[in-house]
Amino acid sequence: MYSGVFIVCDGYLCFDVLGFLREIDKKISRAVIWTAGGAASLIVFLKCLGFTYDQMVSKLQTLSCLPNIIYGGSLEPGTSVNIKREIAEWMMNVINGTKLFSQDTTMKDIYKLTNIFPNIITSGCSMNPKTHGDTPIIDVILTSMCNIGTYSSHSIGDVEYNSFTKYDPYPVYRETNLGDVTPKTLYIGNYSRLFDNNIYSVFDGIENRLIQEYFDRVLKRVKGSKIVLNNQFVMINGIFSKNDITHHDIMQRLRNGKDHCDKFKKEEDTLFYMDEIIAKIKNQS
Repeated sequence: MYSGVFIVCDGYLCFDVLGFLREIDKKISRAVIWTAGGAASLIVFLKCLGFTYDQMVSKLQTLSCLPNIIYGGSLEPGTSVNIKREIAEWMMNVINGTKLFSQDTTMKDIYKLTNIFPNIITSGCSMNPKTHGDTPIIDVILTSMCNIGTYSSHSIGDVEYNSFTKYDPYPVYRETNLGDVTPKTLYIGNYSRLFDNNIYSVFDGIENRLIQEYFDRVLKRVKGSKIVLNNQFVMINGIFSKNDITHHDIMQRLRNGKDHCDKFKKEEDTLFYMDEIIAKIKNQS
């Protein structure tokens, strides 16, 4: 059993991660601390509000800007205002559909109501019920997504938080432990080595290369981390895409997450599982 879950995932790869989480649920059902950044923050947001994994899938597929939420940043110009508005409205709609929560629900409220301790990674710090107890969870989640290609900043009171692309792509040092909980954290990362985006210009090719460099930084960071050695880390490999996603695509991603979980339960290393995924795609084509 794990007392904490630490996730960083990007764009549609959150569905692959959800497929893994659904299969490993018995081992994380008592987890108190949920640490996340980028698109993974939305998973923690929905977890705090009491949604099942299937319900999370249903909610996330309605967020059309999801592929823009990349921890390492992207280059798509001129969309930041619309993206920020869409994410904020999406979160407000999700909250309005619940009974216990409101748009003013704070981090401290979340911990009191659910016994889940959300620890959200932002550019300047980690925000959780201890450090930012009176901050609405909506503001905290928005702060965690400031990045190139999404939106540049988000303000909470007089403090402005900006892009954190210059920071560690897998910031394990942001982990938080509670004194009354024996720490045992399941660390989850994501990696991609194949893009199926259409390239219409030189700009599209540059963007893909930069995103690939980000994933390679994640892989290098994880390979150099001691976390890999203690059998508490899993790398979720998947296909990064900015194209429209279909129901069939989502089902494939959920199955991919399940495959990762099957390997993890057998204590098989998924760090280099990307090669097997690419081979499967080539065999299917």
